[in-house]
Parts: sequence; structure tokens; C-alpha cells
Amino acid sequence: MSAEAQGLVFVAHRRHFEVHLDDGYDIECVQKGRQQQIACGDRVRVSVAAAGGGVIDAVLPRTSLFRRSDAYRDKVIAANITQVVAVVAPDVAVDEYLLNRWIIAAEAQDCRFVLVANKRDLPSYAALESRMDFYATLGYPVVEVSARQSVAALAPHLAGQHSVLIGQSGMGKSTIVNALAP
Repeated sequence: MSAEAQGLVFVAHRRHFEVHLDDGYDIECVQKGRQQQIACGDRVRVSVAAAGGGVIDAVLPRTSLFRRSDAYRDKVIAANITQVVAVVAPDVAVDEYLLNRWIIAAEAQDCRFVLVANKRDLPSYAALESRMDFYATLGYPVVEVSARQSVAALAPHLAGQHSVLIGQSGMGKSTIVNALAP
């Protein structure tokens, strides 16, 4: 490894990051200063220490940026995303206002939007399915899965994309991620 390298942030914990360097190595890094927020998906320039580890010196230009804001703070969620994957399920009330906001956020960043209707194996799924038909008529892919059984139907929609999974608590995002990357 050289003293300077570039790579992709794939884990972010406050000011500690894991970066997959372009030469194939993974390295733990800290942020230099506090000037810029760093997120998963950021391409970064890193100074690599001889003893291992590194320092993120700069964030390279972003193609997209997703953040969560409220009245008190603004938090960077993900960068350089090409696709937003929203997860909904029948056993949690689906907030369609929120779902529509996710679509607008994806469209505003020129990203694809995919809707995943999870927990297909539940008896209450039929009611969710009829509500998701509206989004299919708008042209958004609606992928039906039961993450505890199989997420194979979702895999083609993820291929070649840099995706972020979003959804309310209890929708099955973690189960989907664990099924995709055990």
C-alpha cells in the first residue's frame, strides 16, 4: 500500500470509518478535522499509516447525497447512491406520506426507486399488496419478498447499483440485509 490512497467508505461509526481502498485492502480510518460530514458511499482520499490504519484527508466529489433533517440537526445518511430501496410490510402501518417523501428524495437526486413489499408470508399481506399496486402503476418496481424465506426476487434490482435501504422500524430491513450478506 502507498502512503496515500483512495477508497470507498463502507462503514461509518461517528468519526471512525472502514474504507475499502482501490488496491483491494480494507482499512480502519479516522476523520481529519470536523469540517465535513462523511457517509457510507463516500469516495475518500486517505493517508495510510505505516503501522496500519489511516486518516481520511478529503471527501471526493459526490454524485448524490441523502440526509435526514429535523428542527435541531442535519445528519448525512449516504452518498453516491444510485438507488433508493424502500421496505414496507403489512404488520406495521405504512405511512404513505413518508413513502411519497422517499420517492421525491430519490427523484430529486436522480436515483432509481424500488419498493419492496416484505413479509409476503403473512395473512395480512393481501391488504398491503393492493395498496402497492398504485406505485406499480406509476412505474416504480414493486418487489414482493418474504425476507425470512428468500430475497432472490430483489437481487436483480440490486445488481450494479449502489443502494440504500429505508423503511420504518419493524419492516424487515435488517432481515433483508442479513439474507443478502449473511
